[in-house]
Amino acid sequence: MIRIKYPRFIGKNSRKSDFLLRLPSSVLRPLSSILCLLSIVLLLSCGKSPVREQLERAEQVMETDSRAAALVLDSIDSSVLRGEEAALYALLKTQADYKSRIRLTSDSLPLIATHFYGTKRKGYRAALSQYYLGCAFGDMHCDLDAIDALLRATMLFPDTTNKYFAYSLFELGELYMNHHMQEEAMEAFKRNRLSKACDGDSVNIGYVDYNMGLTAAYMGQDSLSDSLFQCVIRNTQLPQSCHTATYHQLAKLYYYHFHDAATAWDYIDKYIRIKGTETGAVSVLKADILSDKKEYFSAYENYKNALQNSRDLYTRCTAYKGIAKITPFLNRSDSMQYYIEMYAASLDSIYYISRQKEVAEIQRSHVIEIHDKERAAHEARIHWIWAIAFICFAFLTGLAALLIDRKRKNEILHYENKLNDIKRRHIAKITQGEEDDQRQTDLSSMSENQKNNPRFSVQKERVNLYRKQYEQSDWVRYFQAHLLEIREGQKYMEEKDSGKFMAYLHLLFTDIFLDMAIENSSLTNQDLEYCAMSLLGFETNHIAYCLRVGANSCHSRRYRLKERLSSEWFSFLMDSSSKK
Repeated sequence: MIRIKYPRFIGKNSRKSDFLLRLPSSVLRPLSSILCLLSIVLLLSCGKSPVREQLERAEQVMETDSRAAALVLDSIDSSVLRGEEAALYALLKTQADYKSRIRLTSDSLPLIATHFYGTKRKGYRAALSQYYLGCAFGDMHCDLDAIDALLRATMLFPDTTNKYFAYSLFELGELYMNHHMQEEAMEAFKRNRLSKACDGDSVNIGYVDYNMGLTAAYMGQDSLSDSLFQCVIRNTQLPQSCHTATYHQLAKLYYYHFHDAATAWDYIDKYIRIKGTETGAVSVLKADILSDKKEYFSAYENYKNALQNSRDLYTRCTAYKGIAKITPFLNRSDSMQYYIEMYAASLDSIYYISRQKEVAEIQRSHVIEIHDKERAAHEARIHWIWAIAFICFAFLTGLAALLIDRKRKNEILHYENKLNDIKRRHIAKITQGEEDDQRQTDLSSMSENQKNNPRFSVQKERVNLYRKQYEQSDWVRYFQAHLLEIREGQKYMEEKDSGKFMAYLHLLFTDIFLDMAIENSSLTNQDLEYCAMSLLGFETNHIAYCLRVGANSCHSRRYRLKERLSSEWFSFLMDSSSKK
């Protein structure tokens, strides 16, 4: 038999515990094995799972090497993932594909991440999930859904210095431009330009300047557009493709807006020298310039090149229109009807595509409108909750203020009732004392009665009440804060504070001051104040500090009081004074 003892069972009355702990070895050994296994399972459960470690490793290398992160993610079996691991995998997989320039054709993965991380609280992963959901919608040409997701992303980033916050603004600006929302696009690009991502990064600055210049051109702000494009040209960190696109935009700006054909032609030459070839849009621009110069044959050749080198519907429509205009000057009037028909057909196709886009936008806007209504209703509920909470807080605050005020008024009323009660008894004792004085005939016995006059017992009650009232005032804390100055006696109370304290004493000792002044007509205000502080138990240094005089002056004042006060009042003052 094996007997197990624990310290808490050791004692005189531990026989029952010892009996319960006597276990046979055949039972104890399996029990020990089970406990060991449970301990191992608990230790393993406390550590990170291998899948979790792989996900964290992929997240760490994502910014530096997205391909390495993609390899780590490909080694994970996503079908067995649940909860946070599934959401993190979906986010990282979408991020890796987008960084590897793989076109996102489904929103299933980013939706898994957004559903898990939600939109109620700000967080880096929640914002990143919304950002990549917007990127997926953008690749799927669901622009309105992409705008909605990117707007949510900008609101969820906990730190606006994060580069993905700036990326969200850039994507928003491009989507706004695609839908001819130039003012919103310009605002998004401006916020991106002022963000931390553009602080010292010439490449990001160049891309933002280019898009801002393009937006300014659409808005009719030609001078601003020109200055921004010139900044892009001077930015040497940008790739040549960005410079060639800028030269093309400058050529269009100078020709169509500034009507400067020579400068526009120079920009076209720079474009062709860098790129080596010319696109259909550039050929159309050259043909328009040559047409204005009345070089119709050269313009015709460029229009034909545009038709051969471009499949863009807008470029072809513009080329057909230009050829139809110059055919009378080329002695080809017979073909004018053909080019006009081709121009009309191209224009109809453009209108048809525009109508399709409008219908799609109306349908999507209806969905977004419903979502906006739901969000507005949710925000209204939140506002109502805050309003009700504020009203409850204001009500409770007002109730607490009323209760405090009522308590204060009750204390004042209780204090006044006590004073009135003392005053009534004082009057009654004075009347009784006068009747007793009339019955006395011996002068020596009358003096003895004055010494034992019952009205001074009433004055003692008043002093006790005044002391209690003083102990509840703010002056006690004031003198405690200046205790060192009072003890040293080298500094006086501030004149302003001294005046306030003397006014407080006159208000507190009103009844006693009246009685003392009636029976001792030679007393001054300073004498009464000295008496009040003595009755409160102030020491000599304390009284000198309050009166702003030296300690010797206080001693002299005390001797003068002996002459000015009646013997009864002086005895009462000395007996009632005590050090505090």
